[in-house]
Amino acid sequence: VSTSVCLSGTLFGILGWSFGTVEAVGLIVVVGLSLDYSLHLAESYLQSEGSTRYECVQDALRKTGSALVGAAGTSMVSCPPILFCAVPVFVQFGSVIIICMVLSLVFSLIFFAAMLFIIGPVDESGSVRAIALWLMRLLRGKAPATHQIPAREAAKATGQEGTQGALPREPCIIGFPDSAPTQQKPGLEMSRQGQQ
Repeated sequence: VSTSVCLSGTLFGILGWSFGTVEAVGLIVVVGLSLDYSLHLAESYLQSEGSTRYECVQDALRKTGSALVGAAGTSMVSCPPILFCAVPVFVQFGSVIIICMVLSLVFSLIFFAAMLFIIGPVDESGSVRAIALWLMRLLRGKAPATHQIPAREAAKATGQEGTQGALPREPCIIGFPDSAPTQQKPGLEMSRQGQQ
């Protein structure tokens, strides 16, 4: 979104272009191109083995940063020949691609990486399932649990780290199709009865 807004400001404000068919098609193409770098960085962040946001961002930038710079570089190097074309439409389209690549790279490697460092998901936080569970607890009037052990720490404590499917799951209260009935811990019913 930021790339599209900045590109629109650059094209129509700084370069003084009028909005026409070429610009409309260029902005549509830019939406797809501008998401690629951020999506690759986000996927690398989620695949990271780091235990903190800082470690996950470092790992993601280490793994995909050079590939993103290379991809943007090859796209920008391929467009200058178009800038010398006699057809103005191609010159404008080449300019749009070059500006888009620069802005996408800057926003993904600097601003998006900084956002991941500040509010990036860790363990199950930020997943659709975790957000849905939190919303259901909120709507039912129950305070969200803040004392739960994160999944990675629980896996380390039980010695199940690195095994497929070993991360503990909290009981599903919404009824997702992939959730199996969970066993209650002994004494849980008694503690609930004692609270009532």
